[in-house]
Amino acid sequence: MNIYGKLEEIIHTANTLFPEFLKENKQVLGDRKGVYLLAVSRNEWKTVGAVLGDFEDPLKILEKTAFATEKACRLEKNYKHFTSFHTQNYTKKQFGGAISLPEIILSCSGFPAIQDHYFCLSVLKKVGLCSEKEEQRIQKEFECYKNFGTSY
Repeated sequence: MNIYGKLEEIIHTANTLFPEFLKENKQVLGDRKGVYLLAVSRNEWKTVGAVLGDFEDPLKILEKTAFATEKACRLEKNYKHFTSFHTQNYTKKQFGGAISLPEIILSCSGFPAIQDHYFCLSVLKKVGLCSEKEEQRIQKEFECYKNFGTSY
């Protein structure tokens, strides 16, 4: 499968998982019903993005697209990091919610950062891009840095 096929598979899988994720996280998500998901090939820097769900305010789509893109760029610059939590900074509006693997960066914006993170992780696991060992490393970094940069 070519890289665009893999990126499209990620987006398709995310669309499939999205309704159930909303239901399972309703208490935390409240009335949030949409995200922007960005899948990036690290080797070729090809991207595929998609709006999942609904946004009442169309301008929010632009904002969430910018946030997801910023997270992916930050992870590319800090290529040894597994999550964008490592470099989040609330005062600069730089949040967690993206995951970096050797070949793919998956970034989500629209939920609280922790739910963005877990949604990305569930998608990567479902498409078979995240091994158990990688998941452990991702979660270890997440636990260390989930509150990093959050104080003003």
